[in-house]
Amino acid sequence: MIELIKTLKERQTDVVQHKNIKLVDPHGIQRPIADWFDQEPIDFMGALSNKENNWIIPGRPDESPFVTDLLAPAGGMGDAFSGVIPNTGGKTGREIAIAWITNQCPLEATQPSTNGKLLNSSKLWLTSHSRLTPGAMISGQGTVH
Repeated sequence: MIELIKTLKERQTDVVQHKNIKLVDPHGIQRPIADWFDQEPIDFMGALSNKENNWIIPGRPDESPFVTDLLAPAGGMGDAFSGVIPNTGGKTGREIAIAWITNQCPLEATQPSTNGKLLNSSKLWLTSHSRLTPGAMISGQGTVH
């Protein structure tokens, strides 16, 4: 879903509806869709899947207006989502969005590992031995500089 948002960011410039329609995220932050494209993709995904916006029903793409109205072949975004999105293994934008909704709209970054399994990059931690205290461990998302 992150690759889809990054790809569509360039294509959505000057789309009038994206400047006029607003989405609110789970924290109550409201922005026009065009502005959400300038935020982190995870934050945009949170706003898009927020039930207050009435676009997506997590786990039920067939009942989500985002899919049934906007992404339908004749829908307002049907053409934009019909193309293959780079770095997704040949999936269309519509396939990616439907899979994301089917999987309950996860709000975590995943990336392929070298063995083909997905890594959850929001839960990767580095661990090293402390040179100052023998036997102690330092855990976190990196070392102190």
